[in-house]
Amino acid sequence: MAKFLSKAKDTLGFGKYEKLYDEERAAHEETLELLEAAKRDLENTKEALSQAELDLARERSLREDLQNELDSIKVSEEEAVQKELEEIQIQESERELALKQCEIAYNAMKGFITSESKLIEAFCSQTFRQIQVMKQVYVSNYGKDLTNHVRKSTSGLFRTFLLGLLQGEDYEVNLLRSAMKGLTSEEEIIIEVLAISSPSDINKMKEMYKKVFDRDLQEDVKKNTSGELQKLLIVLLQAERSIGDVDTSSLESDAKMLHSAGEGKTFGTDIQPWIQIFGNRSFAHLKALNDEYMKHQKKQKNLRYAIERCFGGKMQKAFLTILDISIDPALYFSNLLNEFMKGVGCNEAGVVRTLLLRKEKDIAAIMSTYDEIHKEPLVLRLQSELSGDVNKGILAMLEV
Repeated sequence: MAKFLSKAKDTLGFGKYEKLYDEERAAHEETLELLEAAKRDLENTKEALSQAELDLARERSLREDLQNELDSIKVSEEEAVQKELEEIQIQESERELALKQCEIAYNAMKGFITSESKLIEAFCSQTFRQIQVMKQVYVSNYGKDLTNHVRKSTSGLFRTFLLGLLQGEDYEVNLLRSAMKGLTSEEEIIIEVLAISSPSDINKMKEMYKKVFDRDLQEDVKKNTSGELQKLLIVLLQAERSIGDVDTSSLESDAKMLHSAGEGKTFGTDIQPWIQIFGNRSFAHLKALNDEYMKHQKKQKNLRYAIERCFGGKMQKAFLTILDISIDPALYFSNLLNEFMKGVGCNEAGVVRTLLLRKEKDIAAIMSTYDEIHKEPLVLRLQSELSGDVNKGILAMLEV
């Protein structure tokens, strides 16, 4: 029967049409597959375009946010500068001097090449107040922010020095912020600033830090330090150090407590009593405590000996700084300057930082003490150790 049907198909020509049908169907299926593949490619292209549009929109949004943030920062800086300048009540004599000094500064920076010697002439012999007046006059006369103009026109340590002069009484808080805004904190600088400061200085710094940076100084210190050093710095920032006279009733007990917590222990050191006493007792009390401590030692070893024996690293530096500033501030700073300058290579940044910190406080006493202790005038030592425009600027600031 099958053979008969096959023969009939051949006789009638059906086999030829069946073959053609099969070929057409195969071609149709191949076309459908191609269309499906094209459809998938189209969908993928649409997805890619959609993702590209999203990425572009996101990038545009980020750019807008960044620009808004930059505009906000610019406005905030301008408002802060304006607010700072509005607070200065200028006398006519101050304005006349500021006009003269601003003209010198502007001419020093208006060309392609900055005249560092003219900038030294403009700033380095001025008081912090006179420089603040200059900042106001400069905006009025030249339409520029003086600090930004100096920042763009100078570089290196000379720029750091001039910006420190321009920051004036805000120099300490700017120093603290700079020490904490990098990937790693410069803890030695934080110690240098906080360990030497009185409670009133600390409170003023906290207020100024909030005003200038809209940040909490204690929180920033907490985030950027750790361990026992953090505990001591937080105690200092609480500004509860006693002021004034020696508490004679607690001298002996304080001395015995420090000995028991330090040299008197068989193993280790109990640091908490040291933090509480060095963080809260008045500087006058700590000076007297150094003498009291020696009375209870067989070989009359003082607190410096105890600190060097019981502590190392940053904690040793912090306790020694507080002790030395309590005993003789001028001696502490003269020795600190000498430390920065001794040996091969001068720590110029440390010298500049120290002199700016003490510029309108006790710089004359420091210079006198240095001359006496180190048997060499400080200005001559600075002249031999500092280089270039920083050297000239520092000597001009010291009015040499």
